Amino acid sequence: MSAEKKTDELKTDELKKETVAASEQGTQSKSVKTAIGFPKCYVGPSFIGANKGSVYKDALPPALSEAIADNPVLGALVVPVSKLAAANVALEDSGSSLSKVYERAQIYLKNMRRE
Repeated sequence: MSAEKKTDELKTDELKKETVAASEQGTQSKSVKTAIGFPKCYVGPSFIGANKGSVYKDALPPALSEAIADNPVLGALVVPVSKLAAANVALEDSGSSLSKVYERAQIYLKNMRRE
């Protein structure tokens, strides 16, 4: 097993543990779960069915909803359009929590493509 693959697997395991911990503490975004408060913008990495910067007026597309259901931490990358500028600033700051979620989303999506 290559060192890169092993590192990705460790990061994926860590992400899953953090997601479970967030779920148990009830810190998931209720707005994403209930799909209210639109319009929203997805600021995460693009994948088939969801592109970075896409704005959704009524509901999230099925591919994005399924990804969030599988990995709830991705819900943090769906932001109200009114907070889009702040989200973009946070994504530029490598120490911000949103930036870290983005990095984790990249790992998650990379591993999803392998399956």
